[in-house]
Amino acid sequence: MKIRNKSLLGLLLPVFVSLQAHAEYQLVWADEFEGNSLNASYWTIETGGGIWGGNEMQYYTNSSDNIWVSDGCLHLRVLKQNKNGYEYTSGRVKTMGKKEFTFGKMEARIRMDNGKGLCPAFWMLSHNASWPNGGEFDIMEHINSENIVYGTIHDWNNGNLISDHGTKYNIDVTQWHTYGMIWTETQISFYVDNQVYWSKSVADGSYFPNYLQYHEPYYFLLNVAIGGTWPGAPDEHTCPAQMDIDYVRVYQETDNSGNNGGDSGCNIINNLTLNDIYYTNSSWQEYNNGSASANGKDLYIELPEASGTQWQAQTKWNISPSYTLLQGIDYTLEFDITSNTALPKVSAKAYTFGIDNVSAAYGEFALAAGERRHISLSGTASSDCPNAGLLFDFGGNPAGTVIQISNILLKESQCRPSIINNPPAKQTFISPNPCHTQITLVNEAPNACVRIYDTSSRLVGIGHASCTDTSRLPRGIYMAVCNKKTYKFMVE
Repeated sequence: MKIRNKSLLGLLLPVFVSLQAHAEYQLVWADEFEGNSLNASYWTIETGGGIWGGNEMQYYTNSSDNIWVSDGCLHLRVLKQNKNGYEYTSGRVKTMGKKEFTFGKMEARIRMDNGKGLCPAFWMLSHNASWPNGGEFDIMEHINSENIVYGTIHDWNNGNLISDHGTKYNIDVTQWHTYGMIWTETQISFYVDNQVYWSKSVADGSYFPNYLQYHEPYYFLLNVAIGGTWPGAPDEHTCPAQMDIDYVRVYQETDNSGNNGGDSGCNIINNLTLNDIYYTNSSWQEYNNGSASANGKDLYIELPEASGTQWQAQTKWNISPSYTLLQGIDYTLEFDITSNTALPKVSAKAYTFGIDNVSAAYGEFALAAGERRHISLSGTASSDCPNAGLLFDFGGNPAGTVIQISNILLKESQCRPSIINNPPAKQTFISPNPCHTQITLVNEAPNACVRIYDTSSRLVGIGHASCTDTSRLPRGIYMAVCNKKTYKFMVE
């Protein structure tokens, strides 16, 4: 069992969100910065100075004076201290080669200091090219003591920088805010606290000539720069200054099957409905005047009012569509949970109703009053569990307790995209098939994004329907995914 504890007081919005019409996003990766060290499987610390342009004045180090994890946050701090000929030191981290994503909703919860000459940033670069080539997304940049943050898209074409940006005004950056970007094949939007403030089309090359680079994997960077061309020089009051990052999260759009483009398995749940609920007092007398309801995958549970009496509540939920948990397969159950009172014992599992001794993911934990936790429970099904459901059990709770559970995911670790054999003429099909150097998706929009996966579901290529390069792929079977449809083809 894995349980990740995260205090998110004041962050009351469910993390399963819909920020665009007809688009639902599910969490596929996150770093909540628990523990006391940076997760080296996610992040690399960059060191050095003077190699990223802008005439900046800092030298990036791997010192715990500049980079550290504590109290559930990553901290990046700039100090006035000499290092290798630079007057200032600071911190910079990236996920290059470790966590990279194409499309989705990317966000981080951040607070930062004001100060003359400061430039903290949360941004993304392409894995497939060295800066400044390959494009750049600046999800959040801030300078000096402005009450403005910037969201910017960059392209580099024939030696010329092409950029466009939007601004969010009247924001106190010293307070916690969620800064994010919604990235699709045709549009990129920037938001603060779930309010979109600027969008830009990337559907074609009319503004950004190399727009297809925005269909490639990008990685995250976080850093605090000081001085340079944009913010100007610091003064004697600037340092020390820091940026605190509560979390970085990635959500990706799902289709009706629950598949997404992330790296965390396939979500099984589309919807939850209440199957059964009962409440008992400390004498095991059952009461039925509580309530429980579901809104998609968000649950609301209220225990009955009975002053001074301790209660136990058990809720069972049907999974839609119907699903069988398979023997020997690893499953992960994830959710966020908060309660207005302390919950000394909570248990959760995925199982088949009536087969209590068999489950695929089970765990127990406690919850403090007002705390919000992200829970991840993992386990292997010991036998098949047909018509699987979820159970949440709350023991020893005071009456009047209100429990909210959101962002519920049940994921199978070994999932593959479904194969749709080439349909007949007048529908989309691959030509040539088998192929040697390239494929075309006939009857598909020429600029539609095409992603190529091998039989292990690893992304191995990106192109568009009119022409996708396959010349570097070894001989074998592959899948081309376009507009949420998957087509099998062979490279000879």
